[in-house]
Amino acid sequence: MKKIFIIIGILMASLHLSAQQKLYGDQLNFVYTNRPNCLIYNDTVYKGAKEYKALFYRTDDKTLWHLYDKHQENKIWGNVFNTAGLIASTAGIILVSSQDNKATGWLLLGGGIGSMVTGSYLLLQGQKNLIKAVILFNKKYNKASLGLGAGKQQIGFVYKF
Repeated sequence: MKKIFIIIGILMASLHLSAQQKLYGDQLNFVYTNRPNCLIYNDTVYKGAKEYKALFYRTDDKTLWHLYDKHQENKIWGNVFNTAGLIASTAGIILVSSQDNKATGWLLLGGGIGSMVTGSYLLLQGQKNLIKAVILFNKKYNKASLGLGAGKQQIGFVYKF
């Protein structure tokens, strides 16, 4: 028993956990949330398809548009597969529980679980495409700039990187 606690203690000490995600003020940030995906850029929170379109389509970058469209497509099909899988699994459980059509029930249950696995995979691929779009946006549109700043009694250069 003591060995188990020592092993668990070593494993917990070796893990680096953080309760907060670091946000960079000058970059587009993907925030990991359950629903919906959230982007933060220049102190503005972007949630949902309309706001993502406003952000990505104003760049006039076809690659960003393609990644966003793939994200939307994967998200929609992932939700369709998850819903169909849930319905099929529920019907399968009902049929397996009854004395009728046990074979059909097992087929529906297996197909429903397979459909939900496929839907979850598509949702993860959609998130991956959105993260790729964020990385591409940060590489292309976050450039260092040099400007001239003027205060009340001083003038100076402002270097933004």
